Amino acid sequence: MPTAVRPLHRILRRSACLGAVLLACFVPVVAPAGTSLAADLPFASYNYDVWGRSVPVPATYVVEQVLYGGEAGFGDFRAPGDLYVDGEENIHVLDAGNGRIVVLDRNFRLLRIVGGIRTGETLGDGSPETVDLTGAGGLYVHEDGTYRICVAPKAQVLAATADGTLLRTYGTPKGDVVPKGLNFKPLRAAVGRDGTLYVVSEGVFQGILEIDPEGTLLGFYGSNRVDVTLQVLTEFFWKRLFSEEQKEGMLKIVPIEYSSLDMDADGFVYAVTRESRNSMNEIKKLDPKGNNILRVRSSADVPPGVMLNIGNYGDIESTYDKGTKVDTRFIDIRTDRQGFLFALDAQRGRVFQYDQESNLLSIFGGVGQQEGTFREPVAVETLGDRVLVLDRAAGTLTVFAPTPFGTDIRNAILHYNQGLYQEAESLWRSVLGRSANFDLAYVGIGKALFGRQDYIGAMRHFQLGYDKRGYDEAFAEYRKDLLRSQFPWIAAILGAAALLAALLARAFRRSALSARIATAPGRLPFRFAAFHPFKAFDEVRTENRGRIREALLLVLALFVARILSLGLTGFLFNDVRIETIRVGREFAIVAGVYLVFVVSNWAVSTLTEGEGRWRDIALVAAYSLLPMIVSTLAVLLLSHGLALREGAFMALLSGAALWWSAFLLVTGLMTVHHYTFLKTLASLGLTVAGMAFLLFLGALVYSLFRQMAVFFGNILTELLYRI
Repeated sequence: MPTAVRPLHRILRRSACLGAVLLACFVPVVAPAGTSLAADLPFASYNYDVWGRSVPVPATYVVEQVLYGGEAGFGDFRAPGDLYVDGEENIHVLDAGNGRIVVLDRNFRLLRIVGGIRTGETLGDGSPETVDLTGAGGLYVHEDGTYRICVAPKAQVLAATADGTLLRTYGTPKGDVVPKGLNFKPLRAAVGRDGTLYVVSEGVFQGILEIDPEGTLLGFYGSNRVDVTLQVLTEFFWKRLFSEEQKEGMLKIVPIEYSSLDMDADGFVYAVTRESRNSMNEIKKLDPKGNNILRVRSSADVPPGVMLNIGNYGDIESTYDKGTKVDTRFIDIRTDRQGFLFALDAQRGRVFQYDQESNLLSIFGGVGQQEGTFREPVAVETLGDRVLVLDRAAGTLTVFAPTPFGTDIRNAILHYNQGLYQEAESLWRSVLGRSANFDLAYVGIGKALFGRQDYIGAMRHFQLGYDKRGYDEAFAEYRKDLLRSQFPWIAAILGAAALLAALLARAFRRSALSARIATAPGRLPFRFAAFHPFKAFDEVRTENRGRIREALLLVLALFVARILSLGLTGFLFNDVRIETIRVGREFAIVAGVYLVFVVSNWAVSTLTEGEGRWRDIALVAAYSLLPMIVSTLAVLLLSHGLALREGAFMALLSGAALWWSAFLLVTGLMTVHHYTFLKTLASLGLTVAGMAFLLFLGALVYSLFRQMAVFFGNILTELLYRI
């Protein structure tokens, strides 16, 4: 049932979930990350949810075969450097250690072996002279059948015919724009439609080199920006202060270099960086101007904490080795004819599949010596819907084929990205039938239901897929239809409720109960916060009005309101994961801040001739919380009936309540301490400083006691072992 119709129904249902979490908030449940659902796989099969947590999914790709050159009849591969699948789906393997190129058909039958690149010269014995391909690591097959081979140790890119005859050699490029001291070590190359050679060179931070057919450097393409990290900011700050001599000895701040590239049929260049300091934007799609046009989720659509589809490619969860972060290190990238991207991680031997919207679709592979894992993966290619991975150390070519689960994802994405949501719905349901952990499937179904004007079902699926923009659109449409069809009834109910409230209020004012409540002690907080704050403050100081019990109840009410707000705020405005709520921690924050404020202000007032007692301070601080309590509950209710664009009303209400509470606190302290306004502000500044000192002291004492507990625990353990 949508929130606009029955907010109480939604609140009660979520209250049950919140209660279960609160009961188990101190008992964390940990599940192994990346657990494979296929027991025969040598690698974990997993994906990530929107929060960046690994979740198990069925295998998307499995090993179809592993090709060993010896068994195939053309000799073992030795230190192969790259492979390429041409337009006719022939497979070219750069067998660098053997100085040859092995060409296979799409069924992996041998077509020919190019026995080296011949220079056209002959040796003394009459045999043709060939180029040493040792260390060659990049192979590109042009549409005319010619090769481009990168030989980094020789600082050369070789252009050769299909039979291995050398056409020309590209050495260190020449031209006016060549940087001083350029160290040319080509790793990967591709050729544009106009014949321009694009080269990724090791140690070149300016970007991809653009070289014309004559070997002249035209410029750098798709330059990376410097990753903004704490280390970079620190270096930038100190460089503003140091002399030129001191700057020379500091760390050079340079962009991240590319490690590989690929070019699709439309001429777009895809590039990957070997490593990124901030783990962002490791994969790029470059337009003719060198701008990255690979789509990610905009900041307006990403709530705090969301890690998926924001430009963080590869493994999102990081591991550490002796304090050093072990991050994804992409070494190669390929795009197939349908636009799917496959990026190869040399660090963990995994292949990551993405679509053009940067949606993570599958992860497969790993480090090891079993089939499906790799010792030193160096290249990835696609052959139809199959994926090929070349292992330099093992000398193998592994062929992965999609499972039915992977095929459904692939076909669903093809329809989804073309806007064919109805056609993709059955495929998404098939995906969810195999795994409930694939969030994109919920979004796909939600879009299909939205197209059929099933807004309730669409909202439910958008919420499961954590798509707030889709949920907002469905909610707005449903609310619009609801108001159109039920407006007379809604207006009549609201009018009757307003009339009934007015009659009850009038009868209450004339009753004896009203007079008794007006003089009751518990009415003071409401007079204080709403109508007569100065008079109520004076009564607290001069007539001992107010009770500590009331103050504690207000602090408890703020805590309860905060817990309800964290767990029950409407989906559109709630960025808190309910499983992360810790009741003890929230209570410690609310009660601790209140207690520390009272103690600190009392200590400051004794030094600044304040007349307020600790009791007066405790009452003033607690009564000032009333606007925040009321606004928190009001915002909670509004969050179930407003759309995203109307969230400004909630922000306005919360801001007004916060300022009103601050006003009450300032006026209250002025009254009970008999301060001027400026002196009150000064005492509040000292109070905040005192709070910081008390919190630091408390953390220090806690740390000392914790170390003592560990020390005596170790002694007790040692004694138990020796007895």
